[in-house]
Amino acid sequence: MKTKHELLLPALLQRGWDDACGRLAPFRKSVYYELLMSAYAQLRVDRLYQSTLHGPGHIERVMLLGALIARNESLSPADARLLLRCCACHDLGRVNDLADAEHGARSAAMLASDAFAYARADLPDRDLPILYAAVAAHSVSDKRRGEMGERYGVAPTDFARYGEIAACLKDADNLDRVRLHDLDPSHLRHEESLALIPLALRGKDDFARYHANQGLVLLVAEGVASMALSILGLESLGFLVGLGGLAGTIKGISNVLRGKKEPLPFIGGINLLK
Repeated sequence: MKTKHELLLPALLQRGWDDACGRLAPFRKSVYYELLMSAYAQLRVDRLYQSTLHGPGHIERVMLLGALIARNESLSPADARLLLRCCACHDLGRVNDLADAEHGARSAAMLASDAFAYARADLPDRDLPILYAAVAAHSVSDKRRGEMGERYGVAPTDFARYGEIAACLKDADNLDRVRLHDLDPSHLRHEESLALIPLALRGKDDFARYHANQGLVLLVAEGVASMALSILGLESLGFLVGLGGLAGTIKGISNVLRGKKEPLPFIGGINLLK
């Protein structure tokens, strides 16, 4: 089956990612690029959850972001390969596009089933508990990461590897939240991941880029409004900024789910993504 990952990186380069953040040119010369291309070649798009929000496009972007994070964090080739497998399979268990803390555990269960034996056949046995645990952990609080590691039988000697791979997966997944208007940089677990935000914002089709721009404008507007209230000594009115931001986020997500390109009130006409 032909998939759009064949055109993903060339499209990103044509949009000027290297000019914006200087990340892809050196990446393309690294082993992590080779690992990403191999992971894309193995990706079974027909077995993924199909949706505009969590379907193949999201998976391909998370894989790219995961490979870049692996390079930034100097993961070993073996661990980078395992991380990419986690990125490819983390949303297999989705049944809808709503908030669902259990879809990670369902994805892990599917990975362990005979139907998805192809997705783990080339991995060493010792890596399988890490695969299952990292995928299960991506949809729950970081406080439960240790619990997930124990549940899926990660060996004590592999807990450090598991923790790093799980954290990298969460950062890659969170970076693609720009499409949902709710990327919170404070939730990124690695400092280097912050440098990938401009790249994440650019890696979208026209519809997703439109809503990524709306989300970025909303984030900037909230920051400017909060700063203005602080300067004027009106911090007590900060809750109004929060309410406005929440209303804008709900409106933006509603537009995405309905497939609409409707600007947010007052600020929707601003374009920060060129």
